[in-house]
Amino acid sequence: MKRTRRAALATIAGSSGVLAIETMGFSTAGLERDAQVRTAGDANAYLGLTADGVEEGGVLFEGDPRQPPTTFDVINQLTEPIAVTLTVEHFRFRSADGNPVSDDRVIRRESANERLGPGERIADVTVGLDPERDGTSGETVTGTIGIEAAGDETTVEAERELTLERPEIAIDSARLEVTQTGGGVFEHAWSLSSVDTDGAPLERLRFDYGRIETTRALDFTGADALSASVAIDGSEHAATIERRTPETLALALESPVSIDHGTVEIVLTNTGPPASPGGGNRSPSGAVLELQCGGASARVEGVWRRP
Repeated sequence: MKRTRRAALATIAGSSGVLAIETMGFSTAGLERDAQVRTAGDANAYLGLTADGVEEGGVLFEGDPRQPPTTFDVINQLTEPIAVTLTVEHFRFRSADGNPVSDDRVIRRESANERLGPGERIADVTVGLDPERDGTSGETVTGTIGIEAAGDETTVEAERELTLERPEIAIDSARLEVTQTGGGVFEHAWSLSSVDTDGAPLERLRFDYGRIETTRALDFTGADALSASVAIDGSEHAATIERRTPETLALALESPVSIDHGTVEIVLTNTGPPASPGGGNRSPSGAVLELQCGGASARVEGVWRRP
């Protein structure tokens, strides 16, 4: 049987009947043992999928494409505890109310004390675009969210279609200044102007110095006390170094934030050499900074700013 965003399947243990849960209107289905089951709209189905500002017309994810990330809740509307597994296609899960999350799976475990009880919910299931899938700003990506739930007497399978739109990230200009702070220690100061993330939260910053011209090779991995600070419109935002190679460095913001035609200042301290980067004032540096927001990204090359 084909599954669509307008249908789910519920198999009642102990019978051979299959009940199609319509997410619009209602229907009835006759099962073995003369059982009658009546189903209503998505809000009254066995598994509710809901979030403020998300449902339209009673059906999750209907309407226009959404900006990533999007968030919803899964509610157990059965009368027994259930184990729940959520999967995604073409997207990635970001978080879900303290439940185990991988890139493509959210699991409420099988053990009885960890199942989702009647009326309980997995809150704030957050879905975003897959950062590994290339795309252009403004394009839409359509994928599916699969839901499987199993109790002692009931099994529910459902699928919902979701369309997300890649944000159009804009960066007007980027300046880069490298200064020596003493003892072979250097500071790299980036200044980005008129940054607009199109409503998507800035999550990561990735620096690529692979094309920078220096009198001595740069090596981020050789900087023992390397640290980074990020200020957005003058407000400091905590960031941690996720990974680094000799020529690349990746930062993750602890609290992602959207930017509306604002400024971003990043300072890398204790970077180590080079002492004499090539290129004159206002010339391209070869150093590239990538902003990653909601599964989309934009790259900009820094222009040298000399004291």
